[in-house]
Amino acid sequence: MNTNRLKTLFISLLLSGLTLSANANETKQNPLPDDQQAVQISADSLDIQDQTGTSVYLGNVEITQGSLSLKGDKITIQHPDRDLQSINAIGQQAVFKRFDTDSQSWVSGQADNIIYNAKDKTLLLVGSAKVEQPGKHLITGPELTYDMLNKTLKAQSTAQQKERISVTLMPDAKRQQDQTDQTE
Repeated sequence: MNTNRLKTLFISLLLSGLTLSANANETKQNPLPDDQQAVQISADSLDIQDQTGTSVYLGNVEITQGSLSLKGDKITIQHPDRDLQSINAIGQQAVFKRFDTDSQSWVSGQADNIIYNAKDKTLLLVGSAKVEQPGKHLITGPELTYDMLNKTLKAQSTAQQKERISVTLMPDAKRQQDQTDQTE
């Protein structure tokens, strides 16, 4: 695979609107929206099949752009005609992390398999799935769908895993302090 083809793939991923990111400091320093920032991909190996529009990254794979990062043991990217459709991360707990600018906090998750849908801007977490906003909530279940645009989360069991959904809501620290101050 020549260098020009790799550069073309990375540019096409950037222009496709992939919303993946590195860290909160980068987000605060760079005023551009996530999908207008550079895409960074690192892995132990890479196999690009340009004819089929598939790239497979193996070994400690990390993709970042803006305020979202996605990590896995194996990540497959579907990009027919250089148009990003999906990213499929598999691992001993694939992981995502995203900084929510509205709440000024991180949202993170993990699962056996995380599928990013570029068109809908959704993450589907399957198999021992967990999504957490530290200090606010923790949701676990067999299958979780996180809609990054609408900031919604759906949880359900699957045909293979009939487990129940678990939700832990953390009390608002500021509200708790206000109530404590009022009772004193």
